[in-house]
Amino acid sequence: MRKKLIFISLLLATMILAIIMYYYPKQQSLTFEGVMFQLGEENSDHVKQVTININGKVQRNIVGIKTFKGFIDIEGETIPVPEQQRELELRLGKYGEAIIVYTYIVNGVPNTYSYGGIFVNNNFSKIAIWKNDSNGYWDVNNGFMISAPANNRKEALGVANELMEKYLKGYPLK
Repeated sequence: MRKKLIFISLLLATMILAIIMYYYPKQQSLTFEGVMFQLGEENSDHVKQVTININGKVQRNIVGIKTFKGFIDIEGETIPVPEQQRELELRLGKYGEAIIVYTYIVNGVPNTYSYGGIFVNNNFSKIAIWKNDSNGYWDVNNGFMISAPANNRKEALGVANELMEKYLKGYPLK
């Protein structure tokens, strides 16, 4: 009887610890070397190396939906949002996707700025970001993407297609 009680207690403690670790916020402080490129085979010359810094926490809610709260900085990108108000809260969808929208206040007036969107894999080791144009739109045929880790357009396109495969439903980016 005593051995059974010890076994059940250890099993229960292990389960509680696993649940806590599953829901406990995980710090993500990552730096990626990636590539910004324009989609479309005719745009294959539009390629630029970029560094992407991600700093924040990822937490799951009771049904397992992940939320990232923190900062995403892309070297050389101008974000028209006051620097102290650039913290994002991204609720990741079933494909690891989220819309990147900054909310901020200037002179007491609330504002939003939509940068684009992001796809991440389960452990944040790969990312693909689509970048909206100056009108706030993105085009799957000639829009801009940022993918990491990648050293060239081919690798960046591979990362983007891998992460966005289910979302694009078989339509590969080119």
